[in-house]
Amino acid sequence: MSATPLQLRQGDVLAKKYEIDAALGSGPTGSSYLARSLTGPKKFVIKLLVGPAAPEADAQAVIQRANDVPSDGLVKVVETGVHQGCRWLAYEYIEGDPLRRLLDEYAGQRKAFTAQEACQIVVKVLDVADAAHARGIVHRHLKPTNVVVQSRSVGPGAGKLVRTIKVTGLGFSEMVQPAAMQDAAVERPFGGYMAPEISSPTSGGTRQADVYSAGVLLYELLCGQTPMGTYL
Repeated sequence: MSATPLQLRQGDVLAKKYEIDAALGSGPTGSSYLARSLTGPKKFVIKLLVGPAAPEADAQAVIQRANDVPSDGLVKVVETGVHQGCRWLAYEYIEGDPLRRLLDEYAGQRKAFTAQEACQIVVKVLDVADAAHARGIVHRHLKPTNVVVQSRSVGPGAGKLVRTIKVTGLGFSEMVQPAAMQDAAVERPFGGYMAPEISSPTSGGTRQADVYSAGVLLYELLCGQTPMGTYL
């Protein structure tokens, strides 16, 4: 898998606005960090993309297209810039649990998502994808770390669990080199969620690629693991 050539450290400051607090994780498109604003109380997530920075005009065009998608389930980018030759993106930090964390917790406790819970999560992911597809944008890399789940208990005795789903990463794949996506397609745990056609650096996939990824998410929610083997 392509490695991020540049890593941010605690205390690093970007654009004189964002101070890095901690690393959140990394994937084929880059590394993510929790940052605090130096101009207010908000927290942000900084995504440092792999490879040489995309030209400013191209990056701004991609971000604008993604931010114009009419969906309250989409986490939108608030700013972008270049740090030591690598492009970074800032988006608002959403309080909640990455779906990856919930999956790991359920597996550790030998619990399973009910069919209703699994469908509620995946349908909301598909709603966001559908809104993006209507604007001609394919996510290309839907996976548990790009899905944030906000949970709250409501009703009598707080006996009902309501979940709000947020999707991050829309447009990110358009700002990294095709080779990074090619490597990701054959590297687990990331590649297991990607449609086979994205393994080619010359083919970015269609909206069906996002449906494939959502299907893998549904399978894992119900079965506790991604599909294994060859399916025709």
